[in-house]
Amino acid sequence: MVAQGLPTAPGVCILKGESSGLLALEKPCGVRSHPNCEGVDRGALLQVPYNPKEECYQWTGPDGGTSRFYLINRLDAPSSGILLGAVSAEISTRIKALFAQRMVKKRYYALVRGRIAKGEVLWRDRLLEERRGGRIRVRADGNSGAIAETFVGKAQAGRGKSPCSLLELEPKTGRTHQLRVQCAVRHLPIAGDATYGDFRFNRKFAKETGCKRLFLHSAQIAFQYEWQGKKVFFEAKSELPEEFMELLNFQPKL
Repeated sequence: MVAQGLPTAPGVCILKGESSGLLALEKPCGVRSHPNCEGVDRGALLQVPYNPKEECYQWTGPDGGTSRFYLINRLDAPSSGILLGAVSAEISTRIKALFAQRMVKKRYYALVRGRIAKGEVLWRDRLLEERRGGRIRVRADGNSGAIAETFVGKAQAGRGKSPCSLLELEPKTGRTHQLRVQCAVRHLPIAGDATYGDFRFNRKFAKETGCKRLFLHSAQIAFQYEWQGKKVFFEAKSELPEEFMELLNFQPKL
């Protein structure tokens, strides 16, 4: 396995590696899962060429052979947390199938503007993906959109005058920008969301706290898969960045 020699971008670390070639990586906010076009992108997960047709990074190793890293899932660049990949197409295809069959547990944390009435509820929407000026935009569409489901677990409200809440979110589907849009349509925009958020609040939030990021973090991925005739339980966890709790309780200026 090439885990130790993986040419990761600054701030990206390997959380866990399996003998099957499955890897869990942790990325900071601002790092893209992959380049937007073929080639090397210094702002992407790995600092080597990306092949969009095969959905993998590939490079020449020290021994002169070709190494590959296949992306299994993706995160929006402004978010942080866990990404999965594999050094073989076989294990990548196998785990991707589990995602498609909704057999993967995913847990995110989102810091949002507003207070949720209650936790432990299922959000269900139809989301329609569109392209505007070369960029992807998603909106809720009750008629023709694809079904998106998210279970909302614990909700923690900020103290005092803080207008924020910390939500624990478990998406059951994997639609583009799903969590960001589902929060926004419920008037709970994620702090720092430059596409679907509350722009006035974002500016005030950034000015008073000095923190400019999307407050969405992929904290846990868990599933069971078969490898070489055996069942393997895989779980990766990523600690919640400190700024989430610090800014949950920030006191806005009057």
